[in-house]
Amino acid sequence: GAIGYHRQKRKKFASTFNKRIIRHSNIMNFIWRLSDQFFVNKIGQKQIALNLSMKNDTNNYERSGPEYVYNNTLELYRDLANYWKQSSQQMAKICESNNILYWHFLQPNQYVINSKTLSEDEKKLAYRYESPYRIPVERGYSILQNKGRELSASNIQFHDLTMIFNNYLDTLYSDDCCHLTEKGNKILGKHIGEIIIKDLEK
Repeated sequence: GAIGYHRQKRKKFASTFNKRIIRHSNIMNFIWRLSDQFFVNKIGQKQIALNLSMKNDTNNYERSGPEYVYNNTLELYRDLANYWKQSSQQMAKICESNNILYWHFLQPNQYVINSKTLSEDEKKLAYRYESPYRIPVERGYSILQNKGRELSASNIQFHDLTMIFNNYLDTLYSDDCCHLTEKGNKILGKHIGEIIIKDLEK
């Protein structure tokens, strides 16, 4: 915050001293040079302090806020899903206040159990048992789906797309995270488009 503040002040001073009458004055240029150096020094000091605080303590309050302790990962996933739901509600309110239509889609993921029969290529490229994404998806997506139903009940246009690839045998995932091939994206886009049209017709 301090770095941003001093950068804005430096920019404002430069703009002021760059006005047509002032910029031809040697005295005013000297004053600007002194003030500019002052802001450069302040920004440098704050940047050093910020870098040191991040380097010396990765878990300090300034960087990560209050510490939260969970008894198990399920508690963590439930908490994260609740923030996810609240974020969607806030975005919907912002859109509504600006006359913007809002939709929220839960994207498909290969680690959602029984969501797709993986092709041979997907088994090699898109699914790793040791992947850091597998367990969070297997355990956490059902919580997102529940929160999604709560969003739908509150008149938010939420749609769960996790099962849209259920009847496809093609290679639709391009890596072991969640990203899709061109064909996968086209199928996803087609589903989203059809859903939006149906919702608009309602």
